[in-house]
Amino acid sequence: MDDIASQPASASIHDKVRKAAPATMIGAALMLYFGYLHLGQPSGDDLFHRAALVLYYTLRIGGIAFAGISLLLYLGWIGALVLDAALALPTGAILIACGVAMMLDHGDGVNSIILILCGASFLSSGWRNAQEYKRIRRLTPSPFQTEDKPCRSFSVAGRGEGQSEDSGSDFG
Repeated sequence: MDDIASQPASASIHDKVRKAAPATMIGAALMLYFGYLHLGQPSGDDLFHRAALVLYYTLRIGGIAFAGISLLLYLGWIGALVLDAALALPTGAILIACGVAMMLDHGDGVNSIILILCGASFLSSGWRNAQEYKRIRRLTPSPFQTEDKPCRSFSVAGRGEGQSEDSGSDFG
């Protein structure tokens, strides 16, 4: 299934796609730093530790995925905006949920608030990239679009030849 995301884009569209790359790379770098260098793998059964375990794997897996997506954005591939949005929206929701869960289980309030703010930032970034993709698709003609031609009429069962669709009753 070919769509505009798999087609080469013009230079101005490439530039618009590339604008999303720095923010994605910063997010990837922070996720990789905290996921691999700063946080140890948590253990425990209480809500705080369960949320920390989800956060631990979200940072590690998400950091790698966002690094790859930022490379695609730097290359100017339009479909990378969709990939970024598809990953940023759930990542933001997970970060917010982890921040709230950690706060509820008597975790450090500052770290919980930072998680919630970072989650909101991911949600905002994902939403913006989804909207930018939709805007680019609207403004970019499909490679399969041809000149405007009226549709050919066809015969519908039960209609006499030469009868238009609007003449006569359809039910009766």
